[in-house]
Amino acid sequence: MFLHLIINIQKSKMQKELLDEYAEFILECLEDNYELDEHILNEALSVTKALKQIHDAITNQNYLGIYYNDGKESGFRLIEPLVLGQGFKRGDNISHEDDYYLRAYVIKDTDEDEYASQKFKDKKVLGLRISKGKKTSVSKSGREPYWRLFKVNKITRIKKFSKKFDKRRPDYNSKDKMMGNIIVSVPEQMLTEITSIFD
Repeated sequence: MFLHLIINIQKSKMQKELLDEYAEFILECLEDNYELDEHILNEALSVTKALKQIHDAITNQNYLGIYYNDGKESGFRLIEPLVLGQGFKRGDNISHEDDYYLRAYVIKDTDEDEYASQKFKDKKVLGLRISKGKKTSVSKSGREPYWRLFKVNKITRIKKFSKKFDKRRPDYNSKDKMMGNIIVSVPEQMLTEITSIFD
């Protein structure tokens, strides 16, 4: 059933390549008489679906709401997704080549962010119950600017918003140096440059 689902889903070229990759892996396992763990199959399908949603959001510059579970700061984040890549780069070395990463700008609080506040005046649009005095996004570090690198397989849920971002946040680089191979990114020229959030 899983193979039938993979082979018959028609997606973008990037998505088709990913699906073919997973289908090939499953066929190899079957040929070698390996027992396939249902959890592994479900995770493969989940990551593939997430990659498609992220790819579409970056291409169209849509805000995303993600639920991220890294064991430390689990919870909701409102983000501007900007770069999707495969593998982690440190210097000239690429590691974790089978893992996918998302570079995003986290909107810590829609009330405090000048640009996001214009788009999300009504927090009900987020579909969250945010207590008075609480921030929109989970983040204990408080580091600024709020650039984060997310591991796609730790994203448990994604919500795409129709609202779009169009500002270039400080320090944005579409050729992210930490990505092994970039699948898609928002070109700098598609964003209006800003020097400070509160200019």
